[in-house]
Amino acid sequence: VSLAAGQASAVPRHVIGINGAFLPIRGNALFSPLAKALFANPFSASMFSLLARATPLGGNLLTATGSSIDEEGKAIYRMLLASPAHVRGALGMMAAWDLTRFDATLRRLPFPMTLIAARDDPMVPMENSSHAARQAPGSRLILTDRGGHLLHECRAAEVAKGFGFTGYTLREIAISSADQGGGNGYPRPVAMQSRASVASDAPVPVEAGQRPVNVTVSGTIQLR
Repeated sequence: VSLAAGQASAVPRHVIGINGAFLPIRGNALFSPLAKALFANPFSASMFSLLARATPLGGNLLTATGSSIDEEGKAIYRMLLASPAHVRGALGMMAAWDLTRFDATLRRLPFPMTLIAARDDPMVPMENSSHAARQAPGSRLILTDRGGHLLHECRAAEVAKGFGFTGYTLREIAISSADQGGGNGYPRPVAMQSRASVASDAPVPVEAGQRPVNVTVSGTIQLR
């Protein structure tokens, strides 16, 4: 939103938000200094990621979103929560979070927004989106009864329809991994196609043991 308000000629002329946070959170007077302190502590992210790996913390956080996602999605979130780099990035975002003057930014938008929010989102109340839609002239608000905070994942097709599309297609996936248990440690990109492996594929040789590996998954989807 800030980018669109400040550089309207350099960005697409529409802003899309899904369960966006546009209002200062409750308890911000305590939350903001706490987030800053955690971000400043170099051990906070490592301790959090360790707890995510060794305790039910990751599963509890997913339950708190109010969304029902598949097991593959849960595994990806647990992997992210177990990454100190990801946790530190999230802490940095929260430490810099200041929405006290955000209404003025919304009113400066030279074009409308489309906002989708779930009524049952326990993390970011839908009032955030309805408030933002009133501030930004000409904006459109779409409310769903269910979906929780991860609405875009558990009801992706419904979200796509809200933007005027009938669905989405996975276009490409890229996976890179850095082996921390030996080797040169450089990322090794692996291109993947959306197809099932044929039965004649040779089995992949495996070797017993344990070795930490950092995996980065990225990709693109196309709305249709």
